[in-house]
Amino acid sequence: MKHTLVTGGAGFIGSHIVEELVRRKQKVTVLDNLSTGYLKNIEKYKDKIKFIQGDITNKKDVEKAIKNVDFVLHLAASLSVVESVEKPEKYFKNNVSGTNNILQASLKFGVTKVVFSSSCSVYGTADKFPTPEDYQGVKLSPYAITKFTGEDLCRYYSAVFGIKTVVLRYFNVFGTRQDSSSSYAGVIPIFSKLMSQDKQPIIFGDGKQTRDFVSVKDVALANINACQIKNADGETINIGSGVETSVNDLYYKIAEILNYHNKPNYQKARAGEAQRALGNLNKMRNILQIKPRTIDQELRNTVNYYQP
Repeated sequence: MKHTLVTGGAGFIGSHIVEELVRRKQKVTVLDNLSTGYLKNIEKYKDKIKFIQGDITNKKDVEKAIKNVDFVLHLAASLSVVESVEKPEKYFKNNVSGTNNILQASLKFGVTKVVFSSSCSVYGTADKFPTPEDYQGVKLSPYAITKFTGEDLCRYYSAVFGIKTVVLRYFNVFGTRQDSSSSYAGVIPIFSKLMSQDKQPIIFGDGKQTRDFVSVKDVALANINACQIKNADGETINIGSGVETSVNDLYYKIAEILNYHNKPNYQKARAGEAQRALGNLNKMRNILQIKPRTIDQELRNTVNYYQP
């Protein structure tokens, strides 16, 4: 039985990975400081996992968690593009120094492989769609810069010290357990919650900006497959759905599910946000052997999760 550490395992994506690992009867440790994660997300698995409340910026916490594990799925991070523009220091500390701590400890304790959660935000000013992994664009936020720096740290530790690493670049992940209470929450939980309360959601910009919404179930599978598939070693892999959806289209898809008839409240676009996102998924399909779900397959279940 392999032993996997999931950093940020009480969070939205991390808890889905924990759920799948437990289902597969794997040994699981979770490291989470609970700043954005919730114990309720992993409550049903508490007797089947080891939980450590700790911080990736604290080397002692990291070493305690990593000792004796085979795989590290590194998700713990500060996550908001918008907040990173306001608080860049927080993002460099958590996303860069924290990731370096994970890699240092992984080297020290002989971890088999580290899978790093990155983001499509690294493509920034992309003008090629679907965007391949080798595309280089100007990054539009401290969040994007810190995620790309985290990727480079993985490449450095791999090249110099021989640690096996895989970088997964997530597009817009959605699904159950995504926090709807934060001012930086994902658009699907925000729209779902407000429409269910008969309140008018805000769309920043003209709503024509597009996103590639990927099911959290596919993201969980990508992490697990990346551990198991040798051909993934050293790769950077987009994780998306392959379908481009505008924010306006998303709004009306959710409105139809909830029988909501009000129009959106359009406001000024926010700094740091890209206009288009659509990933080239050849590696996801061919290396990780995943056929992605579409937003229409998963959206109704997600929207219903946020109903009172």
